[in-house]
Amino acid sequence: MDHLQADIDSLETEKGELKNKLKHFSKKILIEVTGTGNDSNKPCQECPFLHNKLKLTKMALKHEIDQRAKLENNYCEQIFSQLKPLPVS
Repeated sequence: MDHLQADIDSLETEKGELKNKLKHFSKKILIEVTGTGNDSNKPCQECPFLHNKLKLTKMALKHEIDQRAKLENNYCEQIFSQLKPLPVS
């Protein structure tokens, strides 16, 4: 059970890191699209790359959330299977 808890903790950490990356890329794309800090007439050369990176990051975050849910489900099933049945009178 400690192994499952360690997996859950590592997934939570990775989820936080992915959220930070997602925020960073979202801000970067917003800056590029709005032209803030750049010549607004100059087309954004990195936008397709950043959009793809953002999409991949979102997919990775969704995958991590799904993996965490599976681990938590397995952990709960394992704990519930070890419980003694309640006496019925």
